[in-house]
Amino acid sequence: MKNKHKALFALALAVSMICGASEPFRITKDAMPEIVIQEGLRPFVARAARDVAGDLEKIFGVRPKVTTGTTGKMPVVPVNAIVLAKGGSGWENYSLESVEGNVLKITGSDDRGVMFGLYRFASECLGVDPFYFWSGLAPAKAEAKEWKSIDIKQGDPSFKFRGWFINDEDFLNGFRPKENGKRRINYPRYHVVFGPSLAEAIYETAVRAGFNMMVCASYVDILNPDEKRLIDIASSRGLYITTHHQEPVGAGALQLDLHFPEIRGTTYASHPDLWRKAWRRYIGEWAKVPDVVWQLGLRGRRDAPFWQNAADDGKAQTQEEKDRYRSSLISKAMAEQLGMITEAMGRKPEHYATQLWMEGAELYRRGLLDIPEGTIVVFSDNSAGMKFQSDIGGVKSLDPAKKFGLYYHLALVHGNHRCELVPPLRTHQILGDAWRKGAREFVLFNVSNVRPFLYTIEAAGDMTRDVGAFNADAFRDRWIAVRFTQNTAAVARAIDLYFAAYETEYSRDALSSYGSPRERAPLAILHDGMITRGLRNQIDRYVAHDRAAPKPVASQYVTDPDALVPIGNSILSRVNQDQNSSLHDKRRYRLRAAAQAAAFAECAEQITRASKGLDEAQKRQLFERFGYPAQFMILSSGAFSEMSYALAAMDL
Repeated sequence: MKNKHKALFALALAVSMICGASEPFRITKDAMPEIVIQEGLRPFVARAARDVAGDLEKIFGVRPKVTTGTTGKMPVVPVNAIVLAKGGSGWENYSLESVEGNVLKITGSDDRGVMFGLYRFASECLGVDPFYFWSGLAPAKAEAKEWKSIDIKQGDPSFKFRGWFINDEDFLNGFRPKENGKRRINYPRYHVVFGPSLAEAIYETAVRAGFNMMVCASYVDILNPDEKRLIDIASSRGLYITTHHQEPVGAGALQLDLHFPEIRGTTYASHPDLWRKAWRRYIGEWAKVPDVVWQLGLRGRRDAPFWQNAADDGKAQTQEEKDRYRSSLISKAMAEQLGMITEAMGRKPEHYATQLWMEGAELYRRGLLDIPEGTIVVFSDNSAGMKFQSDIGGVKSLDPAKKFGLYYHLALVHGNHRCELVPPLRTHQILGDAWRKGAREFVLFNVSNVRPFLYTIEAAGDMTRDVGAFNADAFRDRWIAVRFTQNTAAVARAIDLYFAAYETEYSRDALSSYGSPRERAPLAILHDGMITRGLRNQIDRYVAHDRAAPKPVASQYVTDPDALVPIGNSILSRVNQDQNSSLHDKRRYRLRAAAQAAAFAECAEQITRASKGLDEAQKRQLFERFGYPAQFMILSSGAFSEMSYALAAMDL
């Protein structure tokens, strides 16, 4: 039918006026609906349509046509189609409605709303796991599917920008090594860039799961073609692109050292023209990328304050004078960067942010930073994902005239890098608290290598779309129902035991008493990265013990090995300061590691019970998500406890 597609979009407006309720919708192998895209929608909508066409082919064995229609008059009423069109107003909201003629109408307030509505159809109606690439879950094959009606509505999301930070991607770099590119910065372990097919999978997963923003990898350098292709692939998926707090305007100190050797050893204060030249070069390239959330700031190498790399405090003498001088430099740099972006784009950028981290959080809390108007001020957690710093944690509400956001760790190198750690209940408490205070513009999750954190990433996606409706237990039960046909109560018990097994500061009960005067917040103190790093340090000390005399120990401890957990170059010196507040009684430290190993052993036993009667695919799902990390934590916690005991005995 030559004029068929001209009719499809008039239907999107007309049929909702004719039909008082949603109609049945049916897909069969022999009568596959055509996917028709309204003319003028951005190319990433067509990418999503091809993804869903592939989903339909996996299920029914037949791939539907994907075509682009026009917005002409309606000479013929169309039938048997999935219609993608824009309509209404708002930010990324959408509706799915089945209407007369076996038509599914997916309407979005904007292009991303259309895309997210289509992916919602794939996950909720077709049963496609947004994380299928990582989970291995395939949708069930069928000859036909029928819905009595489809009527799904999603309002504006709770958080406007919802992103991933692919960070410390050591596992990803080893996944498909033949495709890897090269990174040239002078930094150990960061010399590889994962390849394009893996990038496609990562960024497709993000948009399928409802995220709209991406930090494409660690230390992304747009001047390196192997890294620039990551940015291009993410953009083609409809993702806003942003950068890490180490890389304002996409130009971190490590990248500047590589491309501008004359800048080494200088500071923005001592050689401002050199820094402006470098920033302009990067801004010129980033200005060509569609949909950037620009980052403003001034930081040093290797995620440190700039004054640690090249001290330049002007004439400041006292610490207060130094802090004010340093704050003035950061403020001036942000103002200049915003001006350069405006100059390069020919207009003021629509979206720009500054991420408060370490020194930024402290200087902001004290009111020393002069941040450009319109900047999204992004608060950061304490790295372990269990609490925010005092810059937002200590305030009751935020200025409603300004924009605020969050940076939150679901994963972290030398932290929860291999194993799930932060329970969705806790993440929801923290994000909900920040949202109620007014931090609603931006949330960036550090997801590291993605695969170890599928459960908490999926939960985070749900809560950022609708923070008020999220319930951790309901999420857990839905997640289980999709993956397990029996033993669901036993699986739920295993998941609960897993997250409860971590030793936390204050008490495990603190999870349910967040914000009470009695307990500030739970803080995991023996997660996988801290333990393995601490083990390495303790082994080093153990091996070197015969080459250096042991330090004297307090006389009151000499009869009790449990009192002598090493406190020198050990795990304790690595724990964030705010996590270490009540760990002065280090005599219990070894016992807490042993208790954690026992708690994870209980979880592992529950996983074994829950696995009985499951098919092999379901057993694999349970083991990969929670069985493997539980086993890792049993072994690492036990090893840390025994090594601590051995060193204490040697000290005795």
